[in-house]
Amino acid sequence: MEKLIATLSKFNKGVCKVCKIVAGACTGIFTLVTFAQVVGRNFLKIPMIWSIDICTLMFTWCVFLGCIMGVYYRSHYRIELLPDRFQKTNVC
Repeated sequence: MEKLIATLSKFNKGVCKVCKIVAGACTGIFTLVTFAQVVGRNFLKIPMIWSIDICTLMFTWCVFLGCIMGVYYRSHYRIELLPDRFQKTNVC
């Protein structure tokens, strides 16, 4: 059983690393496409209609992957329904 837990832990770490890389790539693509859109529209007078779709797609994936990493690292938002004196019930 411990071997299975160790294997799943390694798998989770690997998935999280892949999510970080993909989220970083999505952020980079989002930034570059937005920059190209602004330069093309304002300086070159070339509208890029496709850039809005790419930016929306990349931003959405960044949010999804960020949620995955937030849950993995337990850094997501949580609302405590009970006061601090009920510490046992507030633990995730």
